[in-house]
Amino acid sequence: MDISKLTYALAAAAEALYQITLISHGREADSHTVGGLLKGVLRTESVLSTSIYPMEILRHGLQYFSNEPHLDPATHREMSYYLASILKLTGMYLEDQAARTSLGNEIQGIKESLSAQTAKTAYVSTRLADWYAREIFTGRNFKVIIYGDEQVLKIPENLSRIRALLLSALRSCVLWRQMGGTQMNMLFGRSKMAVCARRMLEVL
Repeated sequence: MDISKLTYALAAAAEALYQITLISHGREADSHTVGGLLKGVLRTESVLSTSIYPMEILRHGLQYFSNEPHLDPATHREMSYYLASILKLTGMYLEDQAARTSLGNEIQGIKESLSAQTAKTAYVSTRLADWYAREIFTGRNFKVIIYGDEQVLKIPENLSRIRALLLSALRSCVLWRQMGGTQMNMLFGRSKMAVCARRMLEVL
């Protein structure tokens, strides 16, 4: 088990969750970062997080795990809640063969359609958000509650981007599990993860 790769995978999840905090509070998410995270969902040929997400888009996710005061306390608390919720959803998703098959089919359909799309990030975001709403949000007793400005959260475009980013975080947590990540790692390996995160931040 490579702690640096586990840290990288969870940093990708945390970055998606950080972008959600920006959108939900009416701030501007980074379009380059969001695009990179959503493209990562489509890269199903690899189970190595380092080959799926470029490190340059994971700054805030790495800051979250660095145990240094880069993020304001309110944002850090929201991200912690979202991460715990996504990890719970990850376990549910991995036990649901129908959902895994459905997402695989959806991703394949997106890939086949991309050549005809000019606004690729918007197209991918909409497709992933629709899948999340249909397969994860609807029909499950457990849902991720998003905190933020109520009026902002009523805007369909914002809601769509948030759902797509939740799916991105879920994908990263699945990678983390596939590479050997467990709740025990989270509980007892945070200091090692913090060291890895700080080392990665030094090269950004």
